[in-house]
Amino acid sequence: MSTGTGANTALKKKRKADSMSKSLPLADDKGAAVPFHGAQWLGMNRPELSTNAPPLHAPCFRRIFTIPDGTRNILLHLAAPGWCDAQIDGAPFTPCRLYPAPTIFDRRVRFVTFDLESQLAPGTHVFSIVLGNGWYNCPDKDEWDFCHAPWRDNPKFMMALECDGKAVLKTEPGWKCSEGALRRDSLRNGEFADFNFEPTGWRKKGFDDTTWEEAIAVPPPGGV
Repeated sequence: MSTGTGANTALKKKRKADSMSKSLPLADDKGAAVPFHGAQWLGMNRPELSTNAPPLHAPCFRRIFTIPDGTRNILLHLAAPGWCDAQIDGAPFTPCRLYPAPTIFDRRVRFVTFDLESQLAPGTHVFSIVLGNGWYNCPDKDEWDFCHAPWRDNPKFMMALECDGKAVLKTEPGWKCSEGALRRDSLRNGEFADFNFEPTGWRKKGFDDTTWEEAIAVPPPGGV
């Protein structure tokens, strides 16, 4: 049975207000807090998503960072409701796809942690990520009414890359974002991509992103 759109809209506003007034630290499966080092949730500057609005293109984000000499332990913590395609220096750092796992996003948000010590040498690198909709922002009408889900919102993410316990990169002011090739992605209706919109080399260190937009801090999902 589907729930009325008006009731869902009111519930969504209440849960979003609750999430903005109380942002708890993310925790792992054992309940231990994970050090995101004061990172913020980032998104692209877009109009607030209405219940029946179709999603816009999948946003792309990038930022340069440096691994210090002598670093021994390198951990990446990443939370991105929906799905994401994250890379470092234009290459995937994991064979995993469709992460993090879906959940009831206004109650819980999952994250993943990657050990990158063997993959990152000291020096300058670039982190890039494309954000998709997944279960977080289902745009299409279906039998289960996920298009009216109270948690539905534009894609967002939060991450922290730590070296020997100190953050060398995290989501905060200074990230750049733009549109890319993925013009539409839907959990059940597939993807539409137009590579005329894909900036050449945007995932590599030498790319000039001075004309890109500034990413903005956004409210966290209700499950944080």
